[in-house]
Amino acid sequence: MAYGVTMDDRFFRRMWHGCAPLAVWAAHFVFCYGLVATQCSPVMARESPSTWLLWLASLFAALFCLLMLWRARRGLDSEASLSQLACAASALLALAGIALTTLPLLRLDGCG
Repeated sequence: MAYGVTMDDRFFRRMWHGCAPLAVWAAHFVFCYGLVATQCSPVMARESPSTWLLWLASLFAALFCLLMLWRARRGLDSEASLSQLACAASALLALAGIALTTLPLLRLDGCG
């Protein structure tokens, strides 16, 4: 037993716990820009991409990150673990990223 680490510590589970909000942000980014690129392709030949699906994806991603922030908040006390701090910090960062990814949707009026 070196440095207080036991075999019961789940390294990858704790690492995923801290990185999960950033994965939600990345999935949101890829989905939104992929959907707009698909809808504006010559095959689809649309004048304007449908924004309701983009807004729905943004709302879902933001709510999911808020849920992870809420769950991480419960563990933020004087004895918070590094994975709880990482989850809370990455959830805040992911919320900011989702907001900045959603801002161009306000100006989305066509594919030209």
